[in-house]
Amino acid sequence: MRPLRPLAQLDARRAAYRRRYAEYMSSPAWWRRRERWYHDEVAANGLAPRCAVCDTEWTLTSGDLHHATYDNLGREHHRDLIPMCRTCHERLHQILDHSKHWRKLPRALATHQLITIQRRRNSVLPVTDPDGEQTHG
Repeated sequence: MRPLRPLAQLDARRAAYRRRYAEYMSSPAWWRRRERWYHDEVAANGLAPRCAVCDTEWTLTSGDLHHATYDNLGREHHRDLIPMCRTCHERLHQILDHSKHWRKLPRALATHQLITIQRRRNSVLPVTDPDGEQTHG
């Protein structure tokens, strides 16, 4: 049998990695890691975590933890995980997963830059105050 082409090998490695990632993300180990992250965050800050983009309260049942890097998958450092609400996390992945520009950057750098951009966008969107007047956040 002839060896796989380099691109085919990359695709096979990527497929194997994606299987490993999917298995881990649905495993009890990942859910234990989420719980440990949450308790460490509350102990360090004295407050419940908040979405890194929109600042809504983050909970174990409704929040996602975004991996700033996959380098430590399965043995993540606290700083590797970023709390995000489901909406902001999905929006971040729509950009990361579909843009060649962002995929060229190291994942942690792209993540932090996109979060900064999304925060800025959130702060300049018109907000309606209690009197019905529109202001900018």
